[in-house]
Amino acid sequence: MGPPLGKLARWLRILGLDTEYYRNWTTTDCIKHCLDKNRIFLTKSKNANANANKLGIHSIYIEKSGILEQLGELVKKGIDLPELDISKARCSLCNAKIKLYTENEGNLSIPQGSRNYYSVFYQCVNCNQPYWEGSHWIRIRETMERINLV
Repeated sequence: MGPPLGKLARWLRILGLDTEYYRNWTTTDCIKHCLDKNRIFLTKSKNANANANKLGIHSIYIEKSGILEQLGELVKKGIDLPELDISKARCSLCNAKIKLYTENEGNLSIPQGSRNYYSVFYQCVNCNQPYWEGSHWIRIRETMERINLV
């Protein structure tokens, strides 16, 4: 995924899609990686899109700026976005899978207020980032409903 699409990368990860994004990579780095790993390349650059296509990479030019519009654009361009399901989400920070958290696996850094309201938590298997279906998930679900995905 090209450099200016970090927010889209986080959303795709939350939807459970294996999405590689590295802020410090150049467009050339991204294109080479997509070629080597047979991955789809998403970009906001017409030139990068053309270059990737010349190399035989499945590349999608993202014209829109807002996340709702970008997700809708992906759907219109043939990308099937899965239904929102926290158990299938990937870590929005590092792209690793998340798993159901159990108390015997150690401490999970969750604010006490959230612990008072929620009982099911998930944890990234790589960076230990905690996840739960709090009010932010309601907003994510509302966004997804606006593009008829949930």
